[in-house]
Amino acid sequence: MGLDIYYFPVSQPSRSVVMFLKLNNIEYNDKLVNLGKGEHKTPEYLAMNPNHTVPVMDDDGFIICQSATIAKYLASKYQTADHWYPSDLKKRAKVDELLDWHHTNIRKHGVGVFFNIKLGPLRGMPALTPAQKTKNTRSLMGR
Repeated sequence: MGLDIYYFPVSQPSRSVVMFLKLNNIEYNDKLVNLGKGEHKTPEYLAMNPNHTVPVMDDDGFIICQSATIAKYLASKYQTADHWYPSDLKKRAKVDELLDWHHTNIRKHGVGVFFNIKLGPLRGMPALTPAQKTKNTRSLMGR
């Protein structure tokens, strides 16, 4: 079996896990999940991850479905360099704080900006005016 990583390359959380694995020379099995084809909604996939999201890590039957948790687990299991996930409790807490903040702030709002400015027009939605783009971007920055 080994370490299986289910991912989709367009997904930022997926890319973060795959980059972490590659940068740390951790061997894994590529399990591409094509979201466009609905592969994340199959009964087999939902049995692993009822949230039908990517990435998913399956480490010999131990499954984790959140990118930051996957990275922290891998850093500990493979004893990666301390700068990835520090052993010092206070430094580690600061890394955890940033990971949590990123996921609930930058990523959450950034997806909307990216969709409205780039993906929406590609899917036939009207392009945003320059004023709407500015407003959309400012909302991301909390202004």
